[in-house]
Amino acid sequence: MKNRTYIFLIFLLVALIQLYAPASMIFSSERILSEGETIKLKLRPIDPTDPFRGKYIILNYEDRTLESDSVSEYTSEKNVYLTFKQDSLGYSVPFQLHHELPNNQAALKVNVYTYSSVNEKEEVQINYPHDRFYMEESKAKPAEDLVRKVLQEDQKDCYVLLKVLDGEGVIENVYIGDLPLTSALEE
Repeated sequence: MKNRTYIFLIFLLVALIQLYAPASMIFSSERILSEGETIKLKLRPIDPTDPFRGKYIILNYEDRTLESDSVSEYTSEKNVYLTFKQDSLGYSVPFQLHHELPNNQAALKVNVYTYSSVNEKEEVQINYPHDRFYMEESKAKPAEDLVRKVLQEDQKDCYVLLKVLDGEGVIENVYIGDLPLTSALEE
């Protein structure tokens, strides 16, 4: 009887541990969505298929470079923090890299992967961690077609709203003009 009790307790402990991992990821994402600062990044999406994860749109961000006098010091680090400034159209554009999470400023943990030096200015390529937007399978292809049409005809802007908190980010939604992508599909 004692063995059954121990086995049941071990089983219960293992089950709780297995539930903790996905629950903590969900709660973390929900916290970022509710408390995070919004960053608006302009993009150019395309739509591939991943047989294991379903349909998604690749988020190809327009502003992926940062020019500075001291960018090369960050290229050896995998994770750095990127702060943003707003351009004249209201989009967030890369502003400054930091070794540590800055206080009182929205910053996103990113990877830097190459840099080049031209005319005493250094330029670094930024790899954003949020490069996929998953969609319901039946809507992914029409979404791709709509986005391609909008971008080719320069009718409206396509952008992503990203919520950022403590260096981590969660995609709130992808927009065409002022409409969420799913609403734009219904028009």
